[in-house]
Amino acid sequence: MNPRIILSLVAILIATGAALRAQAAEEAGFNCGRAVSAFEKAICADPETVEADRAMSVAYKALLSQPLDPAFASALKADQRSFLMIREQAWELK
Repeated sequence: MNPRIILSLVAILIATGAALRAQAAEEAGFNCGRAVSAFEKAICADPETVEADRAMSVAYKALLSQPLDPAFASALKADQRSFLMIREQAWELK
Protein backbone atom coordinates (compact mmCIF):
# COMPACT_ATOMS: atom_id res chain seq x y z
CA MET A 1 0.00 0.00 0.00
CA ASN A 2 1.18 3.51 -0.78
CA PRO A 3 2.92 5.11 2.25
CA ARG A 4 1.01 8.37 1.66
CA ILE A 5 -2.29 6.50 1.94
CA ILE A 6 -1.13 4.83 5.15
CA LEU A 7 -0.10 8.18 6.64
CA SER A 8 -3.42 9.69 5.59
CA LEU A 9 -5.33 6.85 7.23
CA VAL A 10 -3.35 7.21 10.44
CA ALA A 11 -3.96 10.96 10.48
CA ILE A 12 -7.70 10.45 9.95
CA LEU A 13 -7.90 7.93 12.78
CA ILE A 14 -5.91 10.13 15.17
CA ALA A 15 -7.97 13.22 14.31
CA THR A 16 -11.23 11.40 14.95
CA GLY A 17 -10.03 9.42 18.00
CA ALA A 18 -12.18 11.23 20.56
CA ALA A 19 -15.26 10.94 18.39
CA LEU A 20 -14.57 7.25 17.82
CA ARG A 21 -14.34 6.58 21.56
CA ALA A 22 -17.58 8.43 22.20
CA GLN A 23 -19.39 6.63 19.41
CA ALA A 24 -17.96 3.22 20.32
CA ALA A 25 -19.94 3.24 23.53
CA GLU A 26 -23.16 3.73 21.56
CA GLU A 27 -22.71 1.94 18.26
CA ALA A 28 -22.17 -1.80 17.80
CA GLY A 29 -20.56 -3.43 14.80
CA PHE A 30 -23.74 -5.50 14.68
CA ASN A 31 -26.71 -6.11 16.95
CA CYS A 32 -25.84 -8.86 19.45
CA GLY A 33 -29.56 -9.45 19.93
CA ARG A 34 -29.62 -10.59 16.31
CA ALA A 35 -26.38 -12.58 16.33
CA VAL A 36 -26.84 -15.59 14.08
CA SER A 37 -23.47 -17.08 13.25
CA ALA A 38 -21.28 -18.88 15.75
CA PHE A 39 -18.66 -16.15 15.27
CA GLU A 40 -21.11 -13.35 16.08
CA LYS A 41 -22.28 -15.24 19.15
CA ALA A 42 -18.67 -15.69 20.27
CA ILE A 43 -18.04 -11.95 19.91
CA CYS A 44 -21.17 -11.15 21.91
CA ALA A 45 -20.17 -13.55 24.69
CA ASP A 46 -17.13 -11.44 25.64
CA PRO A 47 -17.57 -7.75 26.63
CA GLU A 48 -14.00 -6.83 25.66
CA THR A 49 -14.45 -8.37 22.23
CA VAL A 50 -17.78 -6.55 21.83
CA GLU A 51 -16.03 -3.26 22.60
CA ALA A 52 -13.19 -4.02 20.18
CA ASP A 53 -15.70 -4.88 17.45
CA ARG A 54 -17.60 -1.65 18.12
CA ALA A 55 -14.42 0.42 17.96
CA MET A 56 -13.38 -1.21 14.70
CA SER A 57 -16.83 -0.64 13.20
CA VAL A 58 -16.78 3.02 14.18
CA ALA A 59 -13.26 3.47 12.76
CA TYR A 60 -14.29 1.80 9.49
CA LYS A 61 -17.39 4.01 9.18
CA ALA A 62 -15.35 7.13 10.04
CA LEU A 63 -12.82 6.24 7.35
CA LEU A 64 -15.55 5.73 4.75
CA SER A 65 -17.10 9.09 5.68
CA GLN A 66 -13.89 10.88 4.64
CA PRO A 67 -13.33 12.12 1.10
CA LEU A 68 -11.50 9.15 -0.39
CA ASP A 69 -10.28 8.34 -3.85
CA PRO A 70 -13.14 6.33 -5.41
CA ALA A 71 -10.83 3.46 -6.39
CA PHE A 72 -9.43 3.30 -2.85
CA ALA A 73 -12.92 3.37 -1.30
CA SER A 74 -14.05 0.60 -3.63
CA ALA A 75 -10.99 -1.53 -2.81
CA LEU A 76 -11.49 -0.93 0.92
CA LYS A 77 -15.11 -2.11 0.73
CA ALA A 78 -14.13 -5.16 -1.31
CA ASP A 79 -11.42 -6.02 1.22
CA GLN A 80 -13.93 -5.70 4.06
CA ARG A 81 -16.39 -8.04 2.33
CA SER A 82 -13.62 -10.57 1.72
CA PHE A 83 -12.42 -10.33 5.32
CA LEU A 84 -15.91 -10.94 6.70
CA MET A 85 -16.44 -13.94 4.44
CA ILE A 86 -13.05 -15.48 5.27
CA ARG A 87 -13.52 -14.79 9.00
CA GLU A 88 -16.84 -16.61 9.02
CA GLN A 89 -15.47 -19.55 7.03
CA ALA A 90 -12.41 -19.88 9.26
CA TRP A 91 -14.54 -19.81 12.42
CA GLU A 92 -16.81 -22.53 11.09
CA LEU A 93 -13.76 -24.76 10.49
CA LYS A 94 -12.61 -24.32 14.07
